[in-house]
Amino acid sequence: MNTYKSLSNPSKKQPLLLNYREYNFWASKKLTSKRHNLGFAVVASSIALILFPVIKIIAAGLYETTVTTYERDIVVKLDASLPENWESTLTADDPSEMGSRFAEWTRIPMFNLGQRPGILENLVFSNISGIVDELDYEIIPGDTIELPVPAILVDVNCTALSNDMFDFKVAASSGFNGADMYYGIECNSPLCDGFLSNSYDAYGGYKFLGRVYSPTTAKFGIALSNFESSYESINNLTVVKDGDTIQPGDVDIALPATRGAICNRDMHLVEANVTFTQKTQRGLNDAVTVLPWSPSHFDRESLVFKRKLDDVDDRIGSLLPIWYSPDSQSFLNSNDSLWQTETTSLNFFELLATYAEYEAKNISSLLDTDGFNRAVTEMFTAYTVQLLTELRPAANGTARNANATIAMHRERISQDLVSTIVVEALLAAVLCCLAWIALRFPRSAILPKDPDSIAARFSLLAGSRLVQRLREDPSARQRDDGIWAEKSGLGWWPASESEGMWRWGIDIGNDMIKQDWKHSPAEVGVEEAVQSTSEEALDAVKIGNSGEAQTSSLLVTDSRATRRQV
Repeated sequence: MNTYKSLSNPSKKQPLLLNYREYNFWASKKLTSKRHNLGFAVVASSIALILFPVIKIIAAGLYETTVTTYERDIVVKLDASLPENWESTLTADDPSEMGSRFAEWTRIPMFNLGQRPGILENLVFSNISGIVDELDYEIIPGDTIELPVPAILVDVNCTALSNDMFDFKVAASSGFNGADMYYGIECNSPLCDGFLSNSYDAYGGYKFLGRVYSPTTAKFGIALSNFESSYESINNLTVVKDGDTIQPGDVDIALPATRGAICNRDMHLVEANVTFTQKTQRGLNDAVTVLPWSPSHFDRESLVFKRKLDDVDDRIGSLLPIWYSPDSQSFLNSNDSLWQTETTSLNFFELLATYAEYEAKNISSLLDTDGFNRAVTEMFTAYTVQLLTELRPAANGTARNANATIAMHRERISQDLVSTIVVEALLAAVLCCLAWIALRFPRSAILPKDPDSIAARFSLLAGSRLVQRLREDPSARQRDDGIWAEKSGLGWWPASESEGMWRWGIDIGNDMIKQDWKHSPAEVGVEEAVQSTSEEALDAVKIGNSGEAQTSSLLVTDSRATRRQV
């Protein structure tokens, strides 16, 4: 509508066609100049339309969420019964069954158990049982408490045993049902001095066979043999006498491959700076439960060793992992898998298979010397810390007060200063544009109705001399023709078909009368028509106060108006 508004109030010389490409960088200034009066309302509305999406884009980053941390000194109840009063757990029930189960379950991703509270890596920490201080603020999940607490550190060091550290023996079948033979594997390395030195008996039919040895409470030995490629050839071997030792090259058969590990386990009372948090748990009907405080992080650089816990080794030493299923006394399975035939977490090889399957992502890594040693180290550590956690309820002690620091993390919405200034400036520009458009538009409608179609728009040119000239001279359609530079406007034009008739629309020329579409020049008085005809006469009326100038312009206009009336 701005275009029609500009045409209804044209300047002294407003060409019909304006080509924006003909203007340089100062086009916006020229378009609003007096000479090229397209009307600032047109430019203002265009600017407003362009600014609205820009404002939306900038406003998207107007606000941002930041986390603000507030710290306070508080007093908490610290329960350090397990690490400081370990002796009270010596008479507790055997925790090995539940300990071995959790050592396996926490490694299986589909169980989604996560680590049990109080365990971080190879440490079992004390607990926070509550906050002593009366706080004037609400504690929510996500807040953290930091303080130094006692803990038990489990230190497991394992040495790998390769296949060349084992001797293979074959014995006659006498004493074994008269039909089967047996063979043993014996460690010959100085690392096995007094350890793994007994015959590692392998009874016929098992493709994988493992054994565990624990001569002392601080040591743990384990070996795994693979008979898969050699069992048939050994079973058909004829021996001379019992106890023959067969070395590689003695006979033309494939000997079983064995790998093993010897582990030393120490436990220490330590102290470390620990961060405690509260987690949430979603239950039935989407009910959310806030769980007790539990350690979520510790600073390893802050570890302080207090003393070695020998009594722990005496108690846990009787709970070392076993190598068979207690119910059926079965060993490793006799099929092609390293999983147990009768699965049970108490069998340490079940724990090794779990680690290889879900942590190493390859169960065959147990047949590699380094892979087997790594699995033994990880699962022996996991088994031990789970046993300690199971013994926590049996530890007797009284919670004591301890100084701590609570950090409250709160989300705050902050407003970006630069974006705010830019948005405010753009909104001010849009407001100015809208105000100018509102002032420029008349109170009454410029057109009888909105030109919502091409036909409605071109009907304003029907019967105009512009269309007539284009029909008579098709060459005038060229852009360089002078017709496009003539003065144009929207108003009342003399009808070319008959004398005294008027047409309301768009045309070119100097004889347009500026008047609204509701009243034709024939319906108004001579004086009003005179005031609408010539800008020169209006200027003369405003500037000159003499009656002669006014009378002259009225006479001139009156003569013109008389020729246009019916």
